[in-house]
Amino acid sequence: FRHFSPNPFQAFSYSSFVIISLIIGVSAKHLLKVSP
Repeated sequence: FRHFSPNPFQAFSYSSFVIISLIIGVSAKHLLKVSP
């Protein structure tokens, strides 16, 4: 995709990326806490 001035799709993809990274971080912490 070419980068245009901020459009809804770009904002949605950015927010979904942030949410996914947060979920991955929390699940990684949980796995590290559970593993011996």
